[in-house]
Amino acid sequence: MELIEKIKQLQNFLESNEKLSHIIKSTDKPINIDFMDIAEYEPEMATELLDNPTDVLKEFEKAVEMLNEISQTRKIHIANLEKIPSCCIRARDIRVNDYGKLKVITGIIRNISKIYPQIISRKFECPSCGSVINVLQPRFENKREPSRCGCGRKGKFKEIDSEKIDAQKIVIEEDLETIEGNQQPNKIDVILEYDLCSEEIERFNTLGSRVSITGILQTKPRIVNGKVTNELDNYIEANFIKQLDDKYKEIKINDDDIKKIKELSKRKYLLNIFVQNFAPYIAGYEEVKKAIILQMFGGVSRTIKGNKQRGDFHILMVGDPSTGKTKLAKATEMIALKYRYVSGVRSTKAGMTVTLTKDDFSNSWGIEAGAVVLANRGICILDEFDKMNPDDRDALHEAMEEQTITLDKANIHTRLVAKTSILACANWKDSRYNKHEDIYKQINMPESLISRFDLYFVFIDIPDEKQDRIIIRKVLRGYDDSEKEFEIDYEFWKKYIIYTKNFEPKLSNEIEKFIEDEFVKVRISYGKQIESNISVIPITHRQGDAFRRLSEASARMHLRDVTMEDVELAKELITNSLKSVALDLDTMKVDIDRIEIGRSSKEQNILWRLRENINQLEKQFGKAVPIDEIMRIFPNEDLDKAEEQLERLKRSGEIYEPRRGFIAKL
Repeated sequence: MELIEKIKQLQNFLESNEKLSHIIKSTDKPINIDFMDIAEYEPEMATELLDNPTDVLKEFEKAVEMLNEISQTRKIHIANLEKIPSCCIRARDIRVNDYGKLKVITGIIRNISKIYPQIISRKFECPSCGSVINVLQPRFENKREPSRCGCGRKGKFKEIDSEKIDAQKIVIEEDLETIEGNQQPNKIDVILEYDLCSEEIERFNTLGSRVSITGILQTKPRIVNGKVTNELDNYIEANFIKQLDDKYKEIKINDDDIKKIKELSKRKYLLNIFVQNFAPYIAGYEEVKKAIILQMFGGVSRTIKGNKQRGDFHILMVGDPSTGKTKLAKATEMIALKYRYVSGVRSTKAGMTVTLTKDDFSNSWGIEAGAVVLANRGICILDEFDKMNPDDRDALHEAMEEQTITLDKANIHTRLVAKTSILACANWKDSRYNKHEDIYKQINMPESLISRFDLYFVFIDIPDEKQDRIIIRKVLRGYDDSEKEFEIDYEFWKKYIIYTKNFEPKLSNEIEKFIEDEFVKVRISYGKQIESNISVIPITHRQGDAFRRLSEASARMHLRDVTMEDVELAKELITNSLKSVALDLDTMKVDIDRIEIGRSSKEQNILWRLRENINQLEKQFGKAVPIDEIMRIFPNEDLDKAEEQLERLKRSGEIYEPRRGFIAKL
């Protein structure tokens, strides 16, 4: 009788709500009920729903079934529960008393499985009397079969049918903004079933999306090495899922903000004002700060006749330990709306890009997003970049150039968007800078990856009395706000960036011609003919595209179309950047081959001459060629480099030493 009274009470509530009553009688779709409507109608009913959601939701389904006089069960979803603060909980705050209750968890989708069929009941036939026995199949348990029939028979029963539903597992990771200090974000599994696996919901359930999940907190046994343990893992049986606005939309910009933004954009030396406010506790490094600030504004992404041009650009900071690289990079966390931080010491391929995971219970494959995907439309800080596993770094090639990540494994074929700016920090190959070795040889990463960065900054710890006094004063006394020409609040800075992101600066014909002339001028003025007509290439067309990106970022910051001033700034940053890592001390010219292929144009020429000479000497000496004869064509000043390139050929397996003092080709 008590159950009947409860269902009647729920019927009265549903009939009293004109909107719900109309939906129930006019459609056969699932029903979304606003929790605030329940609380207003009957507070006790709302409390019972929170404390005993499994039973109350079934009673709601029965009430709807009786009102509509149909046998089809319609799922009930509870919306707007997040308006009750006590119902909102973080994954790290879940305790035993929360199990079985209706809660709301907000976070970012970190992992998504394929949608798989889940059996919720099986029907068995008794061989003796022909009776059909229906056995419910609980989630996360092994197959259940009947132990006996009503006729008394025990033993094996024949399975004749099963009821299946759509199911999917996603993993929610806590928002970084909700955790304190150096805490790592916790994750929790979420099970979606029935209509929550619809195509409409699947479209917005993408990796990196921020969602609010209303559901029942449950537990499942933890499996270790294939064995069920006494420990339990938390999960959410989802009831309602809501896509949250992008962070760019969450921060509201009013008319007063727009007025201040436009006024600030017109200030003279605007970039210097931003520099004064960016990481003011770090002395110096003005050019690095300029580059990072422009990175937060970014250039314009566009597609021209099918050719995609990215607007985001990447920065590599490499140098001695304790020179401020990581502090400068992490200063972006105060301003950037979307960012991820990954340390190379602890990173995995999944932590960087994307990988496949397999669920122990459903035995289905899922996709787990890494930092670069989760930072889509933001900045990803890759610290200790030189210490990352080579395979992890290789996974970045496509992400940095194409801004996509392709996954083609275990029958999962997908391409994820990663419109992310990379800000990487690395130490030298031998930790400290060696002044006796070329800079580019001390960067411990493949040339193919180095070449994908737009700007490079070198940090060398050189004792300097004046600069050292400035730095130590900053450490001892902090920084003085009176040094700033104009103080910018970080929250306002975020609003400024959001507002400018909607502005796309144009390149006039005059400016395009100017960029073209500057690009060609740099290539010609720094180039120099050397032996065998092989030219030193100062920059490639990759840096030409960086000209555009940096110019547009500067113009976007000023809320104007690209000007000569913006192009000059881009040129200054790019040329100074290249001089720091690609300057050939022999010719005092920038040589981009040092970055692109890991050796200078002169070394390339020596390598080419070595191969040619070996081929010629083979005709005279046969297969084994004397090393002295090979080296005879090089002047004394080039002998060291020639010997170095000969060793390179040995390491590559192109040649070997059959006996001491002789070389032969493989």
